[in-house]
Amino acid sequence: MPPDHNDEQPSGVIGAWQSHVKALRDIVQHNISTALIFEDDIDWDIRLKSQLQNFAVASDAFLGSQDRAGDIPITLLPSRQHVPTMSPYGDGWDILWLGHCEQYILDEGPHIIQTDDPTAAAVKHNFFWDGFHPSDMKAYPDHSRAVFRSRQGVCSFAYAVSQKGAQKLLYQMSQNDFSAAYDLMLSKFCDGSQSEEKRGPRMCLSVLPTLFDTYLPRGDMHGDSEINGNVQGHRDQGWSPSIRWSVRVNMERLLEGGDVVDQWPDDRVRD
Repeated sequence: MPPDHNDEQPSGVIGAWQSHVKALRDIVQHNISTALIFEDDIDWDIRLKSQLQNFAVASDAFLGSQDRAGDIPITLLPSRQHVPTMSPYGDGWDILWLGHCEQYILDEGPHIIQTDDPTAAAVKHNFFWDGFHPSDMKAYPDHSRAVFRSRQGVCSFAYAVSQKGAQKLLYQMSQNDFSAAYDLMLSKFCDGSQSEEKRGPRMCLSVLPTLFDTYLPRGDMHGDSEINGNVQGHRDQGWSPSIRWSVRVNMERLLEGGDVVDQWPDDRVRD
């Protein structure tokens, strides 16, 4: 445990921290150039491959356009003038925060905007983790997706790390302080509020709507979270908040060749 850890952290918070730190340590020890870390209860769209292809174009463009500010339509991006040396997602990033329950799009830096994305739900279906506050996508047309610099992220459902990013994050998480849940410490890392002058800037990119989200299974809701285990009630049908053609919801249909169900069609009335 870090020397400045909080002894009163719940066991679920400690267990989550240990799992993430172990993954980071393995990535550093084996000199893995890039890796995706994700929690075991997440969900994603059947069309994830095309989503990641679009994200790669946007993230690479962002990294090459940091001197610009405001919205940049992905359709107006010039064709790549170089081949990234580190990954298809561009060079120089530390964290790609691909699965979360909250991110804010700030004015600083560019925002790469894709409109008419059939995998993105209408604005009325995009909410933050509490289910009541609309996400920052409310400023854009329906079926839009934005790639931007991560700020004030919540929930570490899925994130990619580069080798350099894993080294920075491992140092932060294992040698510095342990004062909050892992996702909040990841947010603090990305926001640059940890003596950035001494350790160098952190380049964390994110996306709205999220590409990975938590899956809430049918049955007893007590098992929804190992950290917040006081949830009560019963769920009649499994679902995920931001995923349209859900892999989890459509698992049986995918195996049997049936028609895919869209969780968030435009005409759905949100409960």
